[in-house]
Amino acid sequence: MVAEMTHQALHPESPAYPAALRAAFRRAPALAAMGNTALLEQPGLGFCGSRKASERGRRAAVDCAEQAVGEGFTVVAGNAAGIDVAAHHAALAAGGTTVLVLPEGINHFRIRKVLRPVWDWDRALVLSQFPDHAPWKGRQAMERNSVIIGLSRAMVVVEAGESGG
Repeated sequence: MVAEMTHQALHPESPAYPAALRAAFRRAPALAAMGNTALLEQPGLGFCGSRKASERGRRAAVDCAEQAVGEGFTVVAGNAAGIDVAAHHAALAAGGTTVLVLPEGINHFRIRKVLRPVWDWDRALVLSQFPDHAPWKGRQAMERNSVIIGLSRAMVVVEAGESGG
């Protein structure tokens, strides 16, 4: 399913650019944004962890995301299977908000099948710091994590290995 929205560019000098990222980076990256950019000013709770999470790990991510939403936080995570998607799904299913940060260009974004039943563009935002058509690369996943951290007041790490995200 192709995303139904167009994206906009957010430059660090723009008033719409998230203040948290401006403060976190010496050179804040330009962003491509699709969805509700007002979410950039909400307090975020970051999530990362295994793409091959155990059932127990997924339940922990879901519980933390639901509690975060209940306290007024926006879930901020990548778009990988496992912990990322579990946190996004839980936030949206609980009526909360979520920010997906991509390790590739925004033109590659597709709403994951598991998220479609709960997806709401008014409560979701997709971001990328990479050129619009940039393919996925491992190093970009690591770079993307700095945006997740910059938008988050704290991080929830679930079943992360010694290497990787």
